[in-house]
Amino acid sequence: MVRNALNRFTAVKQMKNIERGYKMTRVLIIEDEPEISMVLEEVLTEEGYEVTAVSDGINGLKHLKDDPHPGIVLVDLFIPGLNGKGVIEAMRTDPELMEIPVVLMTGAVPTLRDFPDDMNYQALISKPFDLQEVISIVHRL
Repeated sequence: MVRNALNRFTAVKQMKNIERGYKMTRVLIIEDEPEISMVLEEVLTEEGYEVTAVSDGINGLKHLKDDPHPGIVLVDLFIPGLNGKGVIEAMRTDPELMEIPVVLMTGAVPTLRDFPDDMNYQALISKPFDLQEVISIVHRL
């Protein structure tokens, strides 16, 4: 029942955004923790984004290449198969994907100064994260 109400709320919000001329940005979440992925998907959908979630880097890249490109990618650093760094490196060498903004998520690195400079991401979110911060970053990018 709650999910049905959420789906109706989301559909109404998306229709209002379309009526106002807002572009519905696609968001791809690459996260292996189902609870985190589900929360991000629900929150961003409520904000009017079209969200897809996958649980590993290989499927993330496949999704990026097969489907309409998202406007932003949220990727966990430590995911099965191809890790977050590998996903970003593959995106930055593909002319069709290189301009897509990437938000890197990790519970392992609390500050940017501890993180590699060569990863070419636009924002870093430390887990556990504040949902308002995530929304703000996605809106900004």
